[in-house]
Amino acid sequence: MRAKKTVLIAEDDADDVFLLQRAFSKAGINANLQFASDGEEAIRYLLSADQQENPIPDLLLLDLKMPKLTGFDVLTWLQEHPGLAAKIPVVVLTGSIHPADMRRAKELGAVGFEIVIVGMFVTGTWGRAAAATTGTPGSVALAAIELAKTVIA
Repeated sequence: MRAKKTVLIAEDDADDVFLLQRAFSKAGINANLQFASDGEEAIRYLLSADQQENPIPDLLLLDLKMPKLTGFDVLTWLQEHPGLAAKIPVVVLTGSIHPADMRRAKELGAVGFEIVIVGMFVTGTWGRAAAATTGTPGSVALAAIELAKTVIA
Protein backbone atom coordinates (compact mmCIF):
# COMPACT_ATOMS: atom_id res chain seq x y z
CA MET A 1 0.00 0.00 0.00
CA ARG A 2 1.33 3.41 -0.98
CA ALA A 3 1.98 5.94 1.75
CA LYS A 4 -0.42 8.84 1.99
CA LYS A 5 0.93 11.92 0.19
CA THR A 6 1.40 15.17 2.09
CA VAL A 7 0.41 18.52 0.59
CA LEU A 8 1.40 21.75 2.32
CA ILE A 9 -0.98 24.56 1.43
CA ALA A 10 0.44 28.02 2.19
CA GLU A 11 -2.56 30.30 1.81
CA ASP A 12 -3.78 33.21 3.95
CA ASP A 13 -7.35 33.38 2.59
CA ALA A 14 -9.69 31.15 4.60
CA ASP A 15 -12.16 30.88 1.70
CA ASP A 16 -9.44 29.62 -0.65
CA VAL A 17 -8.31 27.11 1.98
CA PHE A 18 -11.89 25.85 2.33
CA LEU A 19 -12.26 25.50 -1.44
CA LEU A 20 -8.99 23.59 -1.73
CA GLN A 21 -9.97 21.24 1.12
CA ARG A 22 -13.32 20.61 -0.51
CA ALA A 23 -11.75 20.08 -3.94
CA PHE A 24 -9.30 17.50 -2.57
CA SER A 25 -12.20 15.70 -0.91
CA LYS A 26 -14.45 15.79 -4.00
CA ALA A 27 -11.59 14.57 -6.18
CA GLY A 28 -11.14 11.59 -3.87
CA ILE A 29 -7.53 12.48 -3.12
CA ASN A 30 -6.81 11.10 0.31
CA ALA A 31 -3.84 13.37 1.02
CA ASN A 32 -2.46 14.54 4.33
CA LEU A 33 -3.26 18.26 4.00
CA GLN A 34 -1.15 20.61 6.09
CA PHE A 35 -1.77 24.34 6.25
CA ALA A 36 0.27 27.49 6.75
CA SER A 37 -1.46 30.87 6.86
CA ASP A 38 1.63 32.87 5.90
CA GLY A 39 5.12 32.44 4.53
CA GLU A 40 6.73 32.42 7.96
CA GLU A 41 4.51 29.56 9.08
CA ALA A 42 5.28 27.64 5.86
CA ILE A 43 9.02 27.93 6.48
CA ARG A 44 8.56 26.93 10.12
CA TYR A 45 6.73 23.79 8.93
CA LEU A 46 9.49 22.99 6.42
CA LEU A 47 12.17 23.48 9.08
CA SER A 48 10.40 21.02 11.36
CA ALA A 49 9.71 18.49 8.62
CA ASP A 50 10.30 14.91 9.71
CA GLN A 51 8.76 11.55 8.93
CA GLN A 52 6.27 11.56 11.83
CA GLU A 53 4.80 14.88 12.98
CA ASN A 54 5.36 17.09 9.93
CA PRO A 55 6.21 14.94 6.92
CA ILE A 56 8.14 16.57 4.10
CA PRO A 57 5.46 17.66 1.64
CA ASP A 58 5.11 15.86 -1.67
CA LEU A 59 3.66 19.11 -3.01
CA LEU A 60 3.58 22.74 -1.87
CA LEU A 61 0.66 24.87 -3.07
CA LEU A 62 1.91 28.40 -2.48
CA ASP A 63 0.15 31.77 -2.52
CA LEU A 64 2.44 34.65 -3.50
CA LYS A 65 0.74 37.46 -1.60
CA MET A 66 0.78 36.47 2.07
CA PRO A 67 1.50 38.38 5.27
CA LYS A 68 4.82 38.25 7.14
CA LEU A 69 6.76 36.46 4.38
CA THR A 70 5.51 36.25 0.79
CA GLY A 71 5.49 33.26 -1.50
CA PHE A 72 8.60 34.69 -3.15
CA ASP A 73 10.29 34.70 0.26
CA VAL A 74 9.39 31.03 0.69
CA LEU A 75 10.72 30.18 -2.79
CA THR A 76 13.94 32.07 -2.04
CA TRP A 77 14.31 30.22 1.26
CA LEU A 78 13.82 26.90 -0.53
CA GLN A 79 16.55 27.84 -3.02
CA GLU A 80 18.86 28.35 -0.04
CA HIS A 81 18.03 24.78 1.04
CA PRO A 82 18.59 22.82 -2.18
CA GLY A 83 18.34 19.39 -0.54
CA LEU A 84 14.81 20.18 0.57
CA ALA A 85 13.88 22.13 -2.58
CA ALA A 86 14.77 19.11 -4.74
CA LYS A 87 12.18 17.01 -2.87
CA ILE A 88 9.22 19.42 -3.03
CA PRO A 89 7.51 20.52 -6.24
CA VAL A 90 5.98 23.97 -5.75
CA VAL A 91 2.89 25.23 -7.54
CA VAL A 92 2.06 28.90 -7.14
CA LEU A 93 -1.62 29.83 -6.78
CA THR A 94 -2.00 33.59 -7.06
CA GLY A 95 -4.10 36.50 -8.20
CA SER A 96 -1.09 38.09 -9.86
CA ILE A 97 -1.31 38.48 -13.63
CA HIS A 98 2.12 40.05 -13.91
CA PRO A 99 4.44 38.18 -16.29
CA ALA A 100 7.36 39.27 -14.10
CA ASP A 101 5.85 37.35 -11.16
CA MET A 102 5.45 34.24 -13.30
CA ARG A 103 9.03 34.56 -14.54
CA ARG A 104 10.41 35.13 -11.04
CA ALA A 105 8.48 32.18 -9.58
CA LYS A 106 9.86 29.91 -12.30
CA GLU A 107 13.39 31.21 -11.74
CA LEU A 108 12.99 30.44 -8.04
CA GLY A 109 12.00 26.84 -8.77
CA ALA A 110 8.21 26.73 -9.03
CA VAL A 111 6.99 23.97 -11.34
CA GLY A 112 3.62 25.60 -11.90
CA PHE A 113 1.90 28.97 -11.76
CA GLU A 114 -1.88 29.17 -11.62
CA ILE A 115 -3.58 32.55 -11.89
CA VAL A 116 -6.77 33.06 -9.89
CA ILE A 117 -8.88 36.06 -10.95
CA VAL A 118 -12.28 36.54 -9.32
CA GLY A 119 -13.89 33.26 -10.26
CA MET A 120 -11.67 32.55 -13.24
CA PHE A 121 -8.80 30.12 -13.61
CA VAL A 122 -6.13 30.73 -16.22
CA THR A 123 -3.35 28.23 -16.44
CA GLY A 124 0.22 29.33 -16.67
CA THR A 125 1.66 25.96 -15.78
CA TRP A 126 4.81 25.03 -17.55
CA GLY A 127 5.03 21.70 -19.28
CA ARG A 128 1.37 21.07 -20.09
CA ALA A 129 -1.17 22.40 -22.51
CA ALA A 130 -2.72 25.73 -21.63
CA ALA A 131 -6.40 25.75 -20.86
CA ALA A 132 -8.89 28.04 -19.22
CA THR A 133 -11.87 27.18 -17.09
CA THR A 134 -14.30 29.89 -16.11
CA GLY A 135 -16.93 29.65 -13.47
CA THR A 136 -17.00 29.77 -9.72
CA PRO A 137 -13.97 30.13 -7.47
CA GLY A 138 -14.42 26.40 -6.85
CA SER A 139 -13.23 25.78 -10.40
CA VAL A 140 -9.90 27.27 -9.36
CA ALA A 141 -9.60 24.71 -6.59
CA LEU A 142 -10.59 21.90 -8.94
CA ALA A 143 -8.01 23.01 -11.47
CA ALA A 144 -5.40 23.04 -8.71
CA ILE A 145 -6.46 19.50 -7.82
CA GLU A 146 -5.98 18.33 -11.41
CA LEU A 147 -2.49 19.74 -11.27
CA ALA A 148 -1.89 18.17 -7.85
CA LYS A 149 -2.87 14.77 -9.28
CA THR A 150 -0.18 15.04 -11.94
CA VAL A 151 2.48 16.19 -9.48
CA ILE A 152 1.88 13.78 -6.60
CA ALA A 153 0.49 10.80 -8.52
